[in-house]
Amino acid sequence: MNFSLADLEARDVDPEGWPVLLDQKGNLTEGTAYNIFIVSNGIIRTPGDSALLQGISRGAVFELAEQLGIPAVQEELQPYDLYTADEAFITNTPMCALPVTKADNRPVGDGKPGPITQQILAA
Repeated sequence: MNFSLADLEARDVDPEGWPVLLDQKGNLTEGTAYNIFIVSNGIIRTPGDSALLQGISRGAVFELAEQLGIPAVQEELQPYDLYTADEAFITNTPMCALPVTKADNRPVGDGKPGPITQQILAA
């Protein structure tokens, strides 16, 4: 039911939007079938694994980041962190990684897939 309601709420903001769920403290957790990553100052950041599905593609991002020499950390993230990120992407098995160019109708970074997202996609 959570995921269905999240989809409905996201569609109210943007008919093509995908929801990102929050925990009880207002921290970002995950989407309805995907994990979220932001990039700030050259560091890939994602919510910690205590309140989300530890997806296979999520794990692959950590492996790829290590191979590419890109720092990747798990930490508590607020919606503000997403709004002010340089870039963002989501992951799941069918689509691997998908750039996020806006959040709540606000552009993420310059509104285009960023260089680190593109590196992850290419890898």
